[in-house]
Amino acid sequence: MSSEAVRREWAAAQADQGSALLFLLLKFQAKANDPTSQYFLPLLLSQISNPIIYPVLTADKWDFGLTGDDGTQIAQNICADTAAFGQVQIPSSATAFPAVTLGRSQSQPTGKVEVAGLFNASLGTPVVSGPDQDQVTVAIQFGVWTKDQVPATLQPNWVTSGNAMAISGTFEIIQSCCVADLTNQCIAGTQSAEVGWGTFVMAIGGKTSGGAFNVTGNVNATVTVVSMNPPQVGLSVHTISLAVADLTQLTTTVDVSSIPIDKHRAEWNDQANKALNDSSTKNNVVANVNAVLSSPDNLTTIQTLLEKQVNDYLQSLFQEA
Repeated sequence: MSSEAVRREWAAAQADQGSALLFLLLKFQAKANDPTSQYFLPLLLSQISNPIIYPVLTADKWDFGLTGDDGTQIAQNICADTAAFGQVQIPSSATAFPAVTLGRSQSQPTGKVEVAGLFNASLGTPVVSGPDQDQVTVAIQFGVWTKDQVPATLQPNWVTSGNAMAISGTFEIIQSCCVADLTNQCIAGTQSAEVGWGTFVMAIGGKTSGGAFNVTGNVNATVTVVSMNPPQVGLSVHTISLAVADLTQLTTTVDVSSIPIDKHRAEWNDQANKALNDSSTKNNVVANVNAVLSSPDNLTTIQTLLEKQVNDYLQSLFQEA
C-alpha cells in the first residue's frame, strides 16, 4: 500500500475511536502473521524473559489428585498390581485416590516440567468493543506454523509431527494401600504408600478430527490510542487463556523408571499411563498452563512486549508513509 493510501485510511478511521483502534491493530496483526517480518509473533514471543517460553517454558511442579470413578479404578488397580505374592491390597480408604506430581517431587527433587510450542502462535482478527471502544479480544491459534515456514533461528526447537505442543518431564504417583482381610477391609497396621516415578511425554495434536486448530486461546486487553501523529497506543493485558478443543488429541507416554523390570514395572507403566491419560489429568495440565499464562509476571511481560512492538511498528509505518 502506498504512503498516501495509508494516510488517507488513517484520516478516515480517526472519525471513530473504535475504527481508529481497529485500523491500527489490523496493521500490526498482518505483520505479526508474516514470517518474513521482524514483528512475526513467534519471533517476538521467543524474546520473552519472564517467564522464558523459548525454547520451552519450565515449571517447577504441578500437583493434583485423580478423583471420581476413574481415580477409584486406578487406585484399586495400583494396589492390586503391587501386592506381595499371596496378599490382597486395596486402597486404604474410600478417598485414597492417586496423588500425582508432575515435575519436582520427593522422589525426584531435581525434576521439572517443560512445555514446548507456546511461541508457535498466530493472531486472529482483533475485536474492539465496550462503551469506550477500548476493549480488545484477540483469538490465538497455536501450532500454526511448520518448521520450514519460520526463521532459521527458531527451527532447532520446533515441535514437529503435526503437534501443536509437547509437555515433558518427570512425574511421581503415590497411592495409599493396605492389606485386605477376607471381608475386604484393611488390616490394622498394614497401610503403606506405593510410589512410582519416572518420566513422561505429552503430545498435543495440532488439529481436531474435523481439521480445526486444536489448541487455541484468547487475549483480553484494554487498548487506547494515546497519540495520533504518529499513532501510538497504550495497552493493558488482563487475561491470556488457552484451551484444547479435543482432549483425545492429548496423549501421554510414560516410563516408570523407579520400578525394576521384574518388580511390577509393566503393571506400574500400565497404571501410570492410565493416570496420565485420564481426562482429569489432561484438564489439570491445561489449567496449570493457564495459571502460568495468566500469572502477573507473564501478563506484565506480554503487555510490555506488545505495547513496544506495536508502537515501534506504527512509528515505522507512518514514517514510511
